[in-house]
Amino acid sequence: MTIMPGYQERLTDYRKGFEKSTRRSISLDEIWHGYRVAALAYDISEALGMKIRDKGDIFAAGLFHDIGKIEIEEEVLNKPTKLNAYEREIIEAHVALGVKIGVELGLNCNVINYILNHHENYDGTGYPFRKKGEDISQGGRILRICDVYDALRMDRPYKTVFSHEQAMKILAEEKKNFDPLIYELFIEKASWRGDDFYDGQGAY
Repeated sequence: MTIMPGYQERLTDYRKGFEKSTRRSISLDEIWHGYRVAALAYDISEALGMKIRDKGDIFAAGLFHDIGKIEIEEEVLNKPTKLNAYEREIIEAHVALGVKIGVELGLNCNVINYILNHHENYDGTGYPFRKKGEDISQGGRILRICDVYDALRMDRPYKTVFSHEQAMKILAEEKKNFDPLIYELFIEKASWRGDDFYDGQGAY
């Protein structure tokens, strides 16, 4: 998949949304994390036969899913060691902060809902509301697995890069966190994506 028509502007909006923060600017890694999650989620929405407007909402939510992190201190966000309980609460607050910023940016209610749900686990162990199963919006369930996969593939201060094969193994070990149908579709759609998927800026 290439960038959808009209969504180059979304990438520009995405960067502007982050850079409105006075605390830090957005890095290229963060921009491309959003884009890759959006592209992966769009693939799944197509496989599910979703309507074009719904696919667009999924893509937009992927771009903006972590926008709340602009309000979190970089020292906490990029801490190389294990977070304490207080720091974990701060990190988890990025979901609510993302909803607030999304409203300010004029994102529609579906996109806002998907952002709100992107850290909920299918087995009810996620956050912020510990929703379970189909109580989680479909868009949130799609974003969940796409976000986890892409985070595993990224180099971050607290972890090294995992290969495609390693990431897929970890997803299998955490299978209980994901919608079973979406998990199977993701495995099918991601099976051809080796390390080349993450060359350069991560576009494909």
